[in-house]
Amino acid sequence: MKILGIHDGHNASVALLENSVITFALQEERPTNEKNFFGFPKKALEHLLKYKNLTPRNIDYVALSSHYISAPMTGKEVKQHFGWQGTPLAVVAKKISKLPLIQKIREKKSLKRRFLILEHLGFPAEKIKVLDHHLCHAAAAYHGLRESSDKKYLVLTLDGGGDWLCGTVNIAQNGKIKTITRIPYGHSLGDLYARTTYLMGFTPWEHEYKLMGMAPYSNLKHARKVAAVYKNYLDLDPQNPLSFKKKIFEDTNHILPRLERDLKRIRFDNITGGLQVFTEDLLIKWVRACIRKTGVSDLLLSGGVFMNIKANKVVSEMPEVKSIAAFPSCGDESNALGATWLLYHQITEGSGNPLPHYYLGPAFSNEEVLKALEEEVKENYFTFEKVSEINKVVAKLLADRKIVARASGPMEFGARALGNRSIFADPKNQKIVPIINSLIKSRDFWMPFAPIVLKEKSQKYLINPKNISSPYMMMGFDTTEAHEELVAAIHPADKSARPQILEKNQNPDVEEILNEFEKLTGRAILLNTSFNLHGYPIVFSPKEALWTFKNSGLEYLVMEEYLIKKNAK
Repeated sequence: MKILGIHDGHNASVALLENSVITFALQEERPTNEKNFFGFPKKALEHLLKYKNLTPRNIDYVALSSHYISAPMTGKEVKQHFGWQGTPLAVVAKKISKLPLIQKIREKKSLKRRFLILEHLGFPAEKIKVLDHHLCHAAAAYHGLRESSDKKYLVLTLDGGGDWLCGTVNIAQNGKIKTITRIPYGHSLGDLYARTTYLMGFTPWEHEYKLMGMAPYSNLKHARKVAAVYKNYLDLDPQNPLSFKKKIFEDTNHILPRLERDLKRIRFDNITGGLQVFTEDLLIKWVRACIRKTGVSDLLLSGGVFMNIKANKVVSEMPEVKSIAAFPSCGDESNALGATWLLYHQITEGSGNPLPHYYLGPAFSNEEVLKALEEEVKENYFTFEKVSEINKVVAKLLADRKIVARASGPMEFGARALGNRSIFADPKNQKIVPIINSLIKSRDFWMPFAPIVLKEKSQKYLINPKNISSPYMMMGFDTTEAHEELVAAIHPADKSARPQILEKNQNPDVEEILNEFEKLTGRAILLNTSFNLHGYPIVFSPKEALWTFKNSGLEYLVMEEYLIKKNAK
């Protein structure tokens, strides 16, 4: 059985499940080179079919991950939409749109548009199944991360909104997911974070992580004063503490004018710190209420709010929490995967296979690399050679304090670079931070980098008493006294880290690089950041890798067995 999963909204994506296993997943932003693409993932679908040698006739079912998706928007239109939501007209329109009849009309219009696209591409209507947005989030977390079918999990979802909800509380066991609480949209923690992102001049639905990264720089005393402001907006529902309830007239997605009034003349760092404190405090209260009500203390998390690794960290440290995992890159892009698992279970009553790794995208061969190199070498800005034992060569360059970009093997899915489309460096060398920031990534100076470390060596660097797995950079940790060995890959304000804790045999090539680096330096840990320029997606093909190499300060690039070195100017 082949099930095609599609998320055709913000950060559009596709996924393929074959006989209970997800074998391919790709975001539309990669082949289009348009970060966080909003719309139907046509190019990603074309790549999936071509890469897997399939046609629409070979697909048994198409799983759409939401009943309602708004019409496609560009990044500029998203900002305009946020600005419009703060107007009095928008508040009235939202009140009307919440009427059940209006919601059904909007769903019908949305589905008609999307069905027409799929039917035009060769997928008949009878193959298309439409699934609930938040149930897809829950399915991704449960079917993708569960350790065993008989184990009972508390599955929590939170985001800005989807299919008229912004969160759910679920119990999952034996392949089945039972939703016990649905949080209506307009009472959304994700909305507050996104609207504050817009208020501070950043791009909403994209740059929320920048506010999280700035938060530790704030003074905690001042941050708590700002957190008190946010507490006037949203809290647990007194009638049902498993849900959230707004404390103001406006829905949370129409709160911008109030934010502008209440946060006027407050310093930017204290706003970010206050928002983060409020987020963490509210999540702790909510999780505690959920565990108390259900008696289940093994947590699985999904939805865009749980991209906040600092909040995940404080939840993981709660004494009530026995175990915790957040689905990797758990924004709406992951719903393409959740939809395939959910539909597979509905059809077969099976659970599908849990996620073995996240290297679900296309790979390219040595021949494809060589072709791209020969086409580009005429510009005379690099030389290249095919190298045996390339991983040892990379480790030696890193030990010599060089910065190396790597584009090899199957591409990782989602927002985090996991070694195959990454930039590596020695994390003990703090001098590389401004180099990567200014010459390579063109990124904001306050944002920290992240480490990658072998699981069996991670206890040396990370405080992790519950032995929480974090192979996908979804959890934050405090660091040990050995933090000077990874000083360039931790947050300078609080010494915390967002590590990729690499599991055994999950990525043998990167594992070899780490082992070889340890032989040379005594340290089994590297700085790992995504291979892209600021504002662009992670590189997709050899062509994009070479373009990024050319337009950055990178000196070394590895693609499969080829080592590329930039010529001196």
